[in-house]
Amino acid sequence: MHGQRVRRGRRVVSSPWRESGIRRCALRRTSGSRFTGRCPFHEERTPSFSVNPVEKLYYCFGCGKGGDIIRFVRETENLDFVGAVEWLAERFRVQLEYDELSPQVEETRKRRERLFALLE
Repeated sequence: MHGQRVRRGRRVVSSPWRESGIRRCALRRTSGSRFTGRCPFHEERTPSFSVNPVEKLYYCFGCGKGGDIIRFVRETENLDFVGAVEWLAERFRVQLEYDELSPQVEETRKRRERLFALLE
């Protein structure tokens, strides 16, 4: 997004998976450090959704969706990249630092904040 960079993103990404929105998948520990559960992206009877908290990745063997926690939040919360990072930062109380924003980008960010406030 025009001149906008989010810093300290690594701290947001390293936050525990089970504390994020993935909790709604009812994950259970399987062998090693992996967790499995039902996929939030499609209907299924047997769990095919897997989270690897060490590599910070998820993958569904049923529908083929996968990625990192930012992609998960983007898809489940219908957000763009910056919105997903801000969503995670707010949830985990991580202070984000921004470079100077263009007036257009700043207005978009403010509009998004107002919309989220209305939804709450």
